[in-house]
Amino acid sequence: MDKQLSYEFYHQHPINKAIHFVCIPAIVLTSMNFLDEIKLFKIGDRQITTKDLAKVIYYMRYLNNSWKVFFTMVIYITLLDSLSEYWKGHDKNWFKNSRNVFIMSWLLQFLGHFIEGRRPTLVDSLGTAVFEAPMFSIRYITG
Repeated sequence: MDKQLSYEFYHQHPINKAIHFVCIPAIVLTSMNFLDEIKLFKIGDRQITTKDLAKVIYYMRYLNNSWKVFFTMVIYITLLDSLSEYWKGHDKNWFKNSRNVFIMSWLLQFLGHFIEGRRPTLVDSLGTAVFEAPMFSIRYITG
């Protein structure tokens, strides 16, 4: 499948686009909450987690696209990371609430694809879905 078509092709209906605009950042945010709990190793006083590793992988992937995409996505990920840190620091039920938001966001996205009449991208390409979805939610605003 043509790389330019791939993610956009699956998301044409305005309701599906709107659902994804809200739910993709929610899934990224809640995933950050979960990934931050898996500790890998320490460097000095800094605990390195799977969230840190995931951010590096995303940054490397986005750097391969363009500098503009890279810097835009660094801002996007940094904002969501800050929200994640705030959420976990201020909500004693963050795990349960994150789980609920995560599940609801996925269910809404599947509803969006039902409305769209197309299966989700992840059925055909998990990698495309994982890396392109956050960029798609930004393009929804920026065009």
